[in-house]
Amino acid sequence: MLNLSNPTGQVDLADPRSITVVLTDPAPPSAIFLATQANSDRAIALNSTNLTAEPFKLSTPINLGSDTKTRVSFFLSGVRCNSCQGVTSLVFEATDAQNQYTFGSVEGVVKLPGDSPYLQMSVPLPQGLVYGDLLMSLHHSRSNRIIVNVKSPSASTFLR
Repeated sequence: MLNLSNPTGQVDLADPRSITVVLTDPAPPSAIFLATQANSDRAIALNSTNLTAEPFKLSTPINLGSDTKTRVSFFLSGVRCNSCQGVTSLVFEATDAQNQYTFGSVEGVVKLPGDSPYLQMSVPLPQGLVYGDLLMSLHHSRSNRIIVNVKSPSASTFLR
């Protein structure tokens, strides 16, 4: 179950088969806040296709797109986009465990239902990265930096 309707409390990603995500207070209006797990820089993030939590593989064989790139949903607040800008104005940047830097465009942003101050942002995982923790943020913005874990295709546990 994925519960985003009540944006207060904490998150528990211990059981990837039954995920409950509860978002905490949003960012102040002057900053962009990427939602993180309680007392951590680890992102609240889900595979956009199968709604599983990290660690993420770089490819998802059964995907909604025309390729197999894994797309990850992040949750953020403090973003103001007008219809002229579109989502292409949002650019993410990422650094892997060997300090390889990459960036890319956000593919989609959707407002969560109800009065939630959060948006759901879909990002394709950059290809060719070293497996392990990936440090991400929104480029040219005042966003916080978050951590997500990318695993090798043969690994079944976190690589840190």
